[in-house]
Amino acid sequence: MAIANTKTYLLFQPALLFSKKSAIAIKQLIKTPDGITTGEQPLTRAHIKALFKSFSDETIKALMAFNTVDLEKISVALYQQTSYIVDKEEQKAAVQAAYTRHIQSITGALRRQPVQDWYHPVISGDKRVQNIKCSFYSYPVEVSFYANKKDTHYSIDTFIEIGKEKFPISDFSRHYFLLERDNCYYQVSPKSYEALDWICSQDASQWVLDQPDHFEAVLLKLAQWDVKIEKGDLAEAEMIVAEPQSQVMVSELSNTFLKLEPQFVYDGFTIEGPFEPVTKVDTPKKTVLVQRNKEKEEELVHFLQSLHEKFSGQHNGFFYLSFAEAQKKGWFLKTYHLLLDKNIDLLGIDLLKHFRYSPHKPLTTLHKQTWEGDFACIEISVKFGKEDVP
Repeated sequence: MAIANTKTYLLFQPALLFSKKSAIAIKQLIKTPDGITTGEQPLTRAHIKALFKSFSDETIKALMAFNTVDLEKISVALYQQTSYIVDKEEQKAAVQAAYTRHIQSITGALRRQPVQDWYHPVISGDKRVQNIKCSFYSYPVEVSFYANKKDTHYSIDTFIEIGKEKFPISDFSRHYFLLERDNCYYQVSPKSYEALDWICSQDASQWVLDQPDHFEAVLLKLAQWDVKIEKGDLAEAEMIVAEPQSQVMVSELSNTFLKLEPQFVYDGFTIEGPFEPVTKVDTPKKTVLVQRNKEKEEELVHFLQSLHEKFSGQHNGFFYLSFAEAQKKGWFLKTYHLLLDKNIDLLGIDLLKHFRYSPHKPLTTLHKQTWEGDFACIEISVKFGKEDVP
């Protein structure tokens, strides 16, 4: 059949991600004198290169990772690697966890490919399965939770955070770690997937109000995955009123920019970002309301703004300069020691890669001065903290 009469596309079947069948199929619609028939080609490198000539080697590799033969080899290898585990159920669980991480990894590589011809199966109103065009969101998304009271029970609502937007999970169809909405697939991060999988396995009917310790254990378990947990009216919030300790977090952005972020520590709680009168901090055990000191915070912010002319127009809660600008005329070194002189704590210095400086100012000491003829002999030592410079 002539290629001109054939439409070839990739069918993504998320329900088959953990089955013996491939989650990706090469499908064809073939126009014949008698009508349109369907066809399928095997998922091989040769067929992909022949049918999708614009695909790069990276895209072909991402697609071939779903080949059933290769996936079976991965499974066999995982069982071999865990053969030291005597208990078969424990070995099976270890293999499943490792295999899940592998599927997540190859799916992450897949969603980043510039493939236009994606379709997925959808059940229509008359119960027929139709293949409809779909797409992948390029970035991983996170889950967040909202804990509250409803009548006689505690409740936890689950949300999906996409960029700066938040959607209830009920807006999506879930396929393991993939969420589909409006024919677009979103992949949750590994930690979010584990938290989501765990909370879905819990019996919410046991979260009764007269057993707060049981519900607190649920929130503590979720907190282990470092996911966002917002609390409603679970308990009265504790108000923190304290003098802030100013500090500056120094970091590097994209190996291109130097970032200075003012932070304020109120009774052990670190607050950052633009000023607001009260900042809510949710911890696994309680909700804290931090009353912020505008005068003290503005004092540090205005001081940082004065350090460079480009900072005056930056209002995102932090300040940044390109590496070249930060090094010009020794700006960073001068600023670094100026902050130390003002007893402003500097964090993140030891993590910098482009800028490497000692946290201590140099101490120069003159020990001995003698004369040998017309020459003065001077013995000098230089120390940075406890470290002597030879």
